[in-house]
Amino acid sequence: MSTLRVDNLRGQTADGTNKYVVQVVSETINTQSNISVTGGTYSDTGITATITPKFSTSKILVSFVIGGTGANSTGDTIFRLVRGSTDIAQGASGTYIGTIATRNLNAELTCTPCFTHLDNPSTTSATTYKVQGTIPSNSTLAINRRQADNAFGTASNITLMEIAQ
Repeated sequence: MSTLRVDNLRGQTADGTNKYVVQVVSETINTQSNISVTGGTYSDTGITATITPKFSTSKILVSFVIGGTGANSTGDTIFRLVRGSTDIAQGASGTYIGTIATRNLNAELTCTPCFTHLDNPSTTSATTYKVQGTIPSNSTLAINRRQADNAFGTASNITLMEIAQ
């Protein structure tokens, strides 16, 4: 005969003191693409993921990394994080307001920006997060490649982590 003695037993969800990662969703895009952009108008980049939170009090830790270049001589790119149709984690002012922006000389792919944001969607419904991009001119936004050619192939990723509160 065995005896099990327990002073304190906690469930697998948050108890007010401890926080737990409930689920993780991650999507990686490694295909190269060109997106036609009207200067300053945001377009979907194809970097998207959907999560259905188990608890309405959960927070979602969103992180993304994206490879992209603009077509103008400076290669300016501006990316924004969107939940559903709502922009989140945006700058407060500027000609082009977004989540992150880069400037690459001669439209070369010289960096792959990344960003992390802790969001509070307050829902248990399926929630889609995506990255949209724009450039200052009417031209193309290159994703996972440089503008000049497709010699450099990169990968972009978005990861969603539900953290029970």
